[in-house]
Amino acid sequence: MTSKSVSLQYVTAVLNSALFKCCFRDNFPELLGNTYELSKIFFEKIPLKKPTVQQSALLSPLVEIIQHAKSRKMEIPAVTIEGVIDGLICQLYFPDHMQEKQIDILQFVEQDLAEVMQNRDFDQLPDSEKENIINQLHARWTHPDSEVRNRIKLFAVRSPDILKPILESR
Repeated sequence: MTSKSVSLQYVTAVLNSALFKCCFRDNFPELLGNTYELSKIFFEKIPLKKPTVQQSALLSPLVEIIQHAKSRKMEIPAVTIEGVIDGLICQLYFPDHMQEKQIDILQFVEQDLAEVMQNRDFDQLPDSEKENIINQLHARWTHPDSEVRNRIKLFAVRSPDILKPILESR
C-alpha cells in the first residue's frame, strides 16, 4: 500500500491499537531497559491492511475524537473510545472471523457515530460541543443495552485464540 493511499488518522489508529502493540511486542527486538529497536526492517514485517471506505470514514473522526478527549484529560471516555477503535482495527484484520463469531461491530459503531455526529464535522465544532459528543459516545458505548459494548465484551470469550491474546497485550 502506498503512503498516498493511507490517511494519517488510519495509521494513527493502527499504530495505537492493541493489535499493533501485540505485533510490536512479537516483532521488535527488546533491548536493555525495556526499550525496543525501531528499524525499518521490523516495521516492514507488520502489514498495513487497506481499510474500506466505510472503515476509513469511521476511523478518521474517532481518531480526532480520541485525540481531543485525551487533550482535555477525559480519561474514562478515552478508554471506552480506544476500546471501540481497537475493535474496529481487529475487524479490519479479521473480518470473516469476527462476523462468524457474531462480534463484528462496524455497523453498530457507524450507526451510533452517525446519530451523535448528525452530519457535523467534529474538527469544526466548538470545544464544548466536542466534549458533549465524547460524553454521548461514552454513555452509549458503556450502556448495558449497547450492541457495541456487548459485542466487545464477547471478544475474548468467542475468540480466545485470536482476539483474547491481542486484547491482553494492551
